[in-house]
Parts: sequence; structure tokens; C-alpha cells
Amino acid sequence: MKGILYWLAGYLEGEGWFSFKPRTSLIIRFSSIDLDVVERLSHRWFQRSIYKVKLRSPLHKQAHTMYWTGTQAHQLM
Repeated sequence: MKGILYWLAGYLEGEGWFSFKPRTSLIIRFSSIDLDVVERLSHRWFQRSIYKVKLRSPLHKQAHTMYWTGTQAHQLM
């Protein structure tokens, strides 16, 4: 389990972002063009929905994102 947590921490550091909105909630989110990685995290460990990121240009690759908010985000931290 430690190995998974270390990998996740490194992955979130590189591909994710953390946001805190006073009086609302904490948000942890990451996006990746590697759908298989997002699916593995979503379905195997966290049971989160996956969303497609809107393409800004037809030259960009399709990215996918998942996120945690509120209590779930605090527990992950």
C-alpha cells in the first residue's frame, strides 16, 4: 500500500492541482491524456467518475480528468 501512496503523491504532484476556496471546499484534481492511468485510479482505488477535458485546439490530444472535493479531498490529503 505504501508504494501506491508514494506513486499517487508523485503523480498528483506532476499531473494534478490542489485548490482551497475559503468557506467552501478543498479540491484535488488531475488530468492526463493517458486514459488507462485515469481509469486505473478511478475504478480500482477511488471509485470516481472520469470526465473528458474540452479540447482547446484540434491539435491537442484528448485529456481526461477526475477530482475530489470537500470531505473526500480532506481524507485523501
